[in-house]
Amino acid sequence: MDVKSATKAIRNGETAPIYVLYGTEKYQIQQFTDMLKEQVIEEEHRDFAIIPYDLSETAVEVVIEEAETVPFLVPRKLIIVRDASLFTAGKESKIEHQVDRLLTYMENPADYSTIVFLAQGDKLDERKKLVKAVKKQAVVLAFAPLSGDELLNWIVKLAKQRDVSLETGAAETLISYAGTGLQTLSAEVDKLCLFAGNGGQSSVLISSHWLPVVQSRMYSRWSKNSLICDWRKRWLFSMSC
Repeated sequence: MDVKSATKAIRNGETAPIYVLYGTEKYQIQQFTDMLKEQVIEEEHRDFAIIPYDLSETAVEVVIEEAETVPFLVPRKLIIVRDASLFTAGKESKIEHQVDRLLTYMENPADYSTIVFLAQGDKLDERKKLVKAVKKQAVVLAFAPLSGDELLNWIVKLAKQRDVSLETGAAETLISYAGTGLQTLSAEVDKLCLFAGNGGQSSVLISSHWLPVVQSRMYSRWSKNSLICDWRKRWLFSMSC
């Protein structure tokens, strides 16, 4: 299963008992985790039903005990487990984990708990028994950097979600100045949409005929109000040319 299919299933109410997320694109991993929180746990229950753990500090068997414990005052729980180096190579854990407890749990997981393991690393260690097991019994999702048309479409879609029309050519220029990191691009699109306003046409703001509006280095020096003034000056200049 890929990320798109997993997202669709979750939105349709089909949530797996265990997810393993890994890869270099941390922004996408965070977005997927946030989506899970919104879809699986009702807003009024999130303070009690979303439970974080860090495997660099806590043994995995403690996480399993939490998953097996019937939730109190909430219908279900979402357990977010960070630093899940159990699935990757290289990093030695200071905690002694009883991996067999997790293997046993996967055979009969609790229907009121969803565990999300956030693995550290761009790939899993295929030699491990645990990795072979999760690939059969859990949902394992890889988050790699977007590139090419995939990245351009992501930017255009992100702007559309903010009710702003952004043409592909403008997205290409944005990438050339802001880079390909999704975290940075998301922030730049937000700034662009702030100026354009709802229903705005932002492609005029980024043109090959004049200096781009979005340039990451300037944001560290100017406040939001100063930026808006600068954007307006540049936009007026471009319209007069």
